[in-house]
Amino acid sequence: MLDRMACVWAALAALLVACAPGDPTTTVELSPAVTLDPSARAQTEADSSGQPSRVEPDGLTELTELTDLIGVVVPARAVDVAPSLAGELVEVRVQPGDRVVAGQVLAILDDRRIREDLSIAEAELRRQRAGSAAAELDATQRAQAADQLEALAAQGHVPALVLDEAVFAAKRSAATLEQADASVAESRARIARLRRQLEDSALTSPFTGVVAQRYLDGGAVTGPSSPILRLIDVDTLWVRFAVEPEALAGVALGDQVTVRFEAGGETRAQLRHVAPQVDPVSELVVIEAALMDASASASAIGIGIGAAALVDFD
Repeated sequence: MLDRMACVWAALAALLVACAPGDPTTTVELSPAVTLDPSARAQTEADSSGQPSRVEPDGLTELTELTDLIGVVVPARAVDVAPSLAGELVEVRVQPGDRVVAGQVLAILDDRRIREDLSIAEAELRRQRAGSAAAELDATQRAQAADQLEALAAQGHVPALVLDEAVFAAKRSAATLEQADASVAESRARIARLRRQLEDSALTSPFTGVVAQRYLDGGAVTGPSSPILRLIDVDTLWVRFAVEPEALAGVALGDQVTVRFEAGGETRAQLRHVAPQVDPVSELVVIEAALMDASASASAIGIGIGAAALVDFD
């Protein structure tokens, strides 16, 4: 039994660290797979003296037994910041531990090629717009000429062949105008794309938080699959812990627990997320609770991420 528990807690430690933080707005219903039938789990087993002892149905585990649960503090949000386009990294403006606000520029990519392409595209657009204006004028004149010839042809003053040629010329001019307008629209779309790339060359913070890691320095070549920084939200901290499936009968989303930090201090937390299934390695169910006084907790335990804690149900 002791060997099994040692394996369970070793697996639990890995589980608590490895799980990604949940969405703080997510509410997950308890899965029927982990809501156990008390009558089906009642049984007897022998104790160390060899005498049979009664084991209470698992689903009736007392809530008061849920104390000193090993937990770890995690951020509600943690993201790797990577550019949406490939390029050379010119500058990284922050260091690990720096606090940043939403929208703050974190890093700059080399945008010289984008600016050159944008200048060329804008010049091309000006040329195409001039061509479109000329095509529009020509199409208008030819359409008017065709209308006049049609009126004269109705009176018998113009041969049908002349009218047909005028109508054909008007249609050809209209097609040329349509092609010119399409070229203008294509250039506008290209310019819009280049302007977005120019904006994306300055990487900004998606939320207010703290820089946890810096992966690259200026001069490195990066891209969408090569993150530059890791950013975490330390103002919204969660504590992640695990319980045996039998204890879920006494657990409900919204319940409050007491969180005691290894470094000292304690705070309250509210259950926000319960894993919908049992972890196959630890045979436990992971629960996440949002610290109700995250700022005070963060100041008590530093940044707080990865801090050990003990969780007690009331």
